[in-house]
Amino acid sequence: AIQVPSSRLRLSDLHDGSDSGLYLYGAQLQSPFLGSQILRFKRHLNCVVGRKESGKSQIFRLLEQAVNPDAALEGDVSLFVDRREAGASNLYCFSRNSSGSQIVRIRE
Repeated sequence: AIQVPSSRLRLSDLHDGSDSGLYLYGAQLQSPFLGSQILRFKRHLNCVVGRKESGKSQIFRLLEQAVNPDAALEGDVSLFVDRREAGASNLYCFSRNSSGSQIVRIRE
């Protein structure tokens, strides 16, 4: 499914066709283990693959850190979220680092 997108499977009776919801748009990460990384996400399929101890779990911890103030601070992260509702799209940035955290609407 990753290498040949046309082979992906969708169960159409489970898909309502609605475009509304929250979608990960991307992230900018900075950590001692991963260094500086920019990630871009698709709305329907994202896969994080890699060898053991390659940083897959670190990515998810950093993403959680952006939206959960109780999560341990392991680096700097900015998480970009696209909120779609009734045909409208708003892009938000959730960021957290040693200086604090903030939520900013970037685009309507």
